[in-house]
Amino acid sequence: MLFGHTVCPSGGTASNSSIEILQRYQNKVLRAIVNAPWYTSNKVIHADLKVPTIREEITKFSVKYRDKITTHPNEIASTLLEEEETRRLKRFKLTDLTTRYS
Repeated sequence: MLFGHTVCPSGGTASNSSIEILQRYQNKVLRAIVNAPWYTSNKVIHADLKVPTIREEITKFSVKYRDKITTHPNEIASTLLEEEETRRLKRFKLTDLTTRYS
């Protein structure tokens, strides 16, 4: 998992452009590691190396987080998953990430 654990905790607050920058960097590093020719697509490189993309890793992390919160013994922790009545800003919550990239 290249960059997986460093991105996921901040994935809920990261903008799409920031995530795209990280994805481009990951693609560049993977290409350099395997010395891939220019005509090889990034999808093929990720599939052959079995390395998830940044968005896939964020989604996987958020599903794991949601499952952990729902089974948490502390009752107050489950309130983190409740939706706010009024959302005035276009910010993403960590629980939104399960459907943000689908």
